[in-house]
Amino acid sequence: MNSTFDLRKFLIENKLTYNSRLLEEKQVLTPEEQKIVDDILSGLDEGAFDNTLQKVKAYARKGVLTAAMLTALLAAPNFTQAQKQDVKNVAATEMSTSTTNTSTTKVSVPGSIKAINFNQTFASGKAELTNGGDLQKKVDEVKDFLKGKNISKFKVVVVAGESQVTNPKGFERKGSLAQARAEAVQKVVSDLGFKVDIQTKIGTTPYKPGNDKNSPDYQKEQFVTVNIVVDNNICSMAPVNKKGGQGLEKYDFITYNEYISGKGTLTFAPAQIPDRLVILDADGNIKEDTGYVTTEKSKYGDWKYTPLYVLQLTLKHQSSPNAFTGGKIKTITVTDYNDLLKQLLNNPSAKRYETGGDEIEPALAHMKAMISKGQKEFTIYDLGTAAAVVNFDDARGDVKAVVYSPIGKTGYGIEGSCK
Repeated sequence: MNSTFDLRKFLIENKLTYNSRLLEEKQVLTPEEQKIVDDILSGLDEGAFDNTLQKVKAYARKGVLTAAMLTALLAAPNFTQAQKQDVKNVAATEMSTSTTNTSTTKVSVPGSIKAINFNQTFASGKAELTNGGDLQKKVDEVKDFLKGKNISKFKVVVVAGESQVTNPKGFERKGSLAQARAEAVQKVVSDLGFKVDIQTKIGTTPYKPGNDKNSPDYQKEQFVTVNIVVDNNICSMAPVNKKGGQGLEKYDFITYNEYISGKGTLTFAPAQIPDRLVILDADGNIKEDTGYVTTEKSKYGDWKYTPLYVLQLTLKHQSSPNAFTGGKIKTITVTDYNDLLKQLLNNPSAKRYETGGDEIEPALAHMKAMISKGQKEFTIYDLGTAAAVVNFDDARGDVKAVVYSPIGKTGYGIEGSCK
């Protein structure tokens, strides 16, 4: 914005209400408008002017700074001419930004787990990062995501789009403004330690001189997003051999929580103690789920389900429901204790069965007491004799593998493959 800022022209170009009487005569504001103007002007002095500009910026960005309010501000006698110009510049930039980029074309980036909109860090038609306050907020958002994570397993894809609207001078080649903006953001994000790729998109909405360049059809095609993408390919991931036992209840018994990229399969082998592997998308939705499963035959020949494991799953199901969400969780309903035995035994009609050891008799006694107090539902698991295999594909939104281990002394293996 230059020193010959034309308020009338700005208002007309940005489709804001223009009223010559309000520009040239005493302002007539609504009570709410007057309240905002008074807030902006309150306590104005040399030391508070930066704060005043921040208020102008905030109200403009919210879309509540009207033309009448801006005119009233510029008429205030306690602004110097230089301060008035600063107010004009900030208002013009922020009001223009708030009327553009209200919606953007959504770009699908496989493996993306977080997309951050950098639109407001650029002035209209410019490729330089000028809005320092917004830029810092966006950078802080990226930094917050990084906390506690291994940055080597992620990269950033900067996607910048421009519409068919004629670019300003210096960016005559189609796509050059989007490329320049992407490169400006690339430098900032690279300084955080990320590997950065750039993509540019050209809008498809036709434009010819005389069309409204501020049309939402064009605005949604003008964007800059930073997409944090998983970069830990399933084809080359190291095999996992977990022997840590039960997870912590405060973390929902999670013992494996890893971002993965690419397309392939995960082979999951929890042996005789049931664990559960799920594949999640970036929003935490379950895409694949083994349910609680064993992949080796039980060491107790009489028991289809080991009583201790059923007891533990049932108790943890009640205390930590987050570890038992989804359609793969299995339960049984019993009428009495004898019915429980029938459903847990390999031979329901057996008169004799193994009860020794700490995984059978104590657990049966505990469940018998639960039934006497009204418990009728118990959580069981799938019985397998071979490793479970689940599909993984970041093109459909898969980003993470999580294992739940609510039973002590457990262990499992995970192998990734894209063959």
